[in-house]
Amino acid sequence: MTSEKILKNSFRHLEKTLNQYIQWRYAIGEDRENLTKVDRILTEEEEAALQEPFKMEDGTKRVLQELVGRRKLKRGYEYECRWRGFAPTETTWMTRAKLEERGFSKLITEVDVKEAARLGMHSKPLTQAQVEKHLMDLGELRVFFF
Repeated sequence: MTSEKILKNSFRHLEKTLNQYIQWRYAIGEDRENLTKVDRILTEEEEAALQEPFKMEDGTKRVLQELVGRRKLKRGYEYECRWRGFAPTETTWMTRAKLEERGFSKLITEVDVKEAARLGMHSKPLTQAQVEKHLMDLGELRVFFF
């Protein structure tokens, strides 16, 4: 996180101190500001694509409800798909390429971000002391912090 980015976004949350803002922003394990970005919200076309059924290998048709996980393959990833009208335990796995072909890149990104957070890529403690240390490491924010 750059000092410019911190300052720019913290001014939209003037009811919080800079430390409180950073703790709020990252408290759920991912960046709350990024959750509302246009590149994370489904367009009408993408919503319509979600309604189109997949033809499964056994000949049945299923409508994707959500992506619930991923697993690593030798070359890439497969994503666990939950289907509308089926029990939560009746999931199947689809390759990234097949999902991207259908226009589900934003759903893939959401699963990837959650997996990264789960695997500890954002594992620094989110305490007041850790945030203060991070801000002090940035140096130029010292004047805004105190």
